[in-house]
Amino acid sequence: VRMAGKYSRFLRSGFIAVIVATFQLQLFAFSVQVNQTGSVNGTVSLTSTSPGGTQVSTPLSSGQSATIKAVPNNGYQFQKWTIDVMTTAGKSSLSPTTADYQIKYDDFTTSYGSILLVQCTATFKAKEIKVNFNAKGGTTTTISKTVTYDSTYGELPTPTRSGYAFIGWY
Repeated sequence: VRMAGKYSRFLRSGFIAVIVATFQLQLFAFSVQVNQTGSVNGTVSLTSTSPGGTQVSTPLSSGQSATIKAVPNNGYQFQKWTIDVMTTAGKSSLSPTTADYQIKYDDFTTSYGSILLVQCTATFKAKEIKVNFNAKGGTTTTISKTVTYDSTYGELPTPTRSGYAFIGWY
């Protein structure tokens, strides 16, 4: 066996040389992004243990985590996160239903392999509100109706009261 360079002086005739390869684990960072679907019915934010992160995107590497948070506007409720995990092998999705969710780099890399991007999308839903009808001494066939926040009520009942003309609901 002939070796060139600085190790050649240790070899002598009749000896077997063993060279051991040394590797260092490569830690690939992945990016976490947050956004929301539809019109703006709430706010989403991202806080991270990673330096250089923003409110909407941050890189993560080993030992780091990010917390995504969804806060609905008045009249709306948080429904779910859709977390798309893009890897070299394809795409996987999670759908946690808690408004505050922690993403740990080490949890994702052990479950999914080589991650390229984690995209988190918040979905908000308008609340449903029960509206009661007060006929003020009259009668109506419908005493309540469930409506969606910030939407039209649709067809309303027409109450009757002896000796009076119905003008409208106020």
